[in-house]
Order: sequence, then C-alpha cells, then structure tokens
Amino acid sequence: MTGTIPKVLCKDPILDGLMAEEFGCDALMCPPGTFQPSGAASFVGACQPCPKTEIAEEFSPKLSTILGRSSCESVRYLVGDQDDDGEVSPREALRFLYHELNGEEWGDKYYSWRDLRVDACDITGITCNSCGEINKIDLSEANLCSDGTSKSTSVDQCGGLPAEIKYLSETLETFSAPRRRFLRGTLPSEIGELTELVTLELPGCSLLSGTLPSELGRLTNLKQLDLSEGDFNGTLPSEMFEMTMLERINLSLNPLEGSLPSELGKLKRLKELRISRAWLNGTLPSSIGNLQSIENLEIYGNAFTGSIPSQIERLKALKRMGEFLVIEFGMKL
Repeated sequence: MTGTIPKVLCKDPILDGLMAEEFGCDALMCPPGTFQPSGAASFVGACQPCPKTEIAEEFSPKLSTILGRSSCESVRYLVGDQDDDGEVSPREALRFLYHELNGEEWGDKYYSWRDLRVDACDITGITCNSCGEINKIDLSEANLCSDGTSKSTSVDQCGGLPAEIKYLSETLETFSAPRRRFLRGTLPSEIGELTELVTLELPGCSLLSGTLPSELGRLTNLKQLDLSEGDFNGTLPSEMFEMTMLERINLSLNPLEGSLPSELGKLKRLKELRISRAWLNGTLPSSIGNLQSIENLEIYGNAFTGSIPSQIERLKALKRMGEFLVIEFGMKL
C-alpha cells in the first residue's frame, strides 16, 4: 500500500490508546521511508528511517513509497528505541522489559511502566540513586509472564529476559525477581553488560533454562548470585569464577553437569557456596582449600567421587557443611 493514512483511522478504538497518543498514525502503519519489524510503531520501538537504495527503487512501486514496511535492506532495526533518536535509554529498556514479560499481567501498580512520560524513579519496583539513575530493580511482586489466568496473554507469549537489558543502566546494582514461577526463557549473555551489578537474584524461577552464559564473568563487582531452583543445564563456565568479589553463590536444584572447576579457588571472599542437588560429578578440586572465608558449604546430593582433598582442613572459617561428608562420601565427621 502507498499514499497516506486518513487521520480518522488513527482514532479507531482498535488502536491501543497510549500507542496512538505516542505515535499517531505510525501506530497503524509506518509511513513511507521508514520501517518496523511489525510494520507499525509499538512497544518494540518507533518506525525508524530506511535510506533509499538503488535496488529498492527498482521495484514498482518503489519501496521508499510503501506504507508499513517491516524490513530495510540497508540498516538494522534498533529494538527498544521508542523515540527514534538512535539510542535505547534505560527508561525505554524498562518499558521493553515490561512488554516482553507480559507486563499488563504484572498487576495494576506496575501499569505506569508502559508510559514513558512517567520517570523511571517514580515507577513501582525501581529505586534510584541520588543522581536519579536506576540503582535497583525489584520485581518480587510482579506477575512476570502472567499467572496463567489472563484471557489476553499467556505464558507462551512471554519473550523472557530480553537482550535489551544491557541498556538498563551502568549504575544498576541489584536485579531481583525471586519465585517468579512463570518467568521463562534463558539468562541472556547481555547480562554481562551490567558490570555494576552487586546482587543478581532469580531463585525459584523454575522455567528459566539454558546454559549459564560465560559473560557472567564480566560481573566483577557481583557479591550475591542466586539462580537456585531453576532449569539451568550444562557445565559451570570457568569465566564465572572471575567474579572474585563474590560472597554468596546459590545454584542448588538445577540440572547442571560436569564438575567443580579448579578456578573455584579464586573466590577467596566467598562465604557461602550452595550447589547441592545439582547433578555435578567428578572429584573435588584441591583448590577448595583456598576458600579461606567460606562459612557455609553445601554441595550434597551430587555424584562426586574420589578422596576428600586434604586442603579442606585449611577452611578455618567454616561453620556448616550441611550433609557434605555424610552424603557424598559415606563418612561421618
């Protein structure tokens, strides 16, 4: 289709009220010379410019004159850019996160997430620092991906944690969404872009799956990592043990595989290691003796073999080992 869209159509009640207010007729179809993956402006982003190319101008009608284009031959679409300024702001990233996780089912108090006119510091679940920058995201009460009772969206429509979380903020220190049992998808590699994270808590999200990305190793300020009771599989990436500021790790109750790597010994600040019932095997690395700050060691319910490293006697701060020796090696303290 070519030409212009009659203004009366842009007021049709079939359009989302907020989308029509923000984007006008673009919410119905992208105008000539622009494109968007769905052909119209939406929570995914605005209609973005598509430069003319010789090949595109050879078509009849010329592609530069077509309404509602969903692709462009010369540029890649910037997902999340909702004001067409060529960047994705932290506020835009929040709205995209809301959209991808079926935000309209989170609950009424989260409804302001969808309105870009509401400052990030004024929406539920967000805490900002004194400079007005996003410092903490707490979604512990949001019905992420819905609770299965909605008539308009379903868990199957949930896109999971999007790659665009990398735009959230360079000042983000806490991301917490515990016990969100309908949250699905994977932990995207872009999580490694949030280099100021101190706390990452996603326990009890049993539909989160896939392997743990090696990019976790870039979170060198992380102190608390809790991904327990998920469906993460594969081996533990060695890069993960580059997070030398870690004080607490909980990966229990995940169907992992492989063994504890020798790089474990790098985590000299670690006070708590909980990785029980995680399907691990192999021998315990002697480097476990380097965990001089460890107070709680829970690694029972795995399939470890071999002898207990003598270096374990160096763990002078140890207060609790759970059922470690009793279950794993058939021995008593």
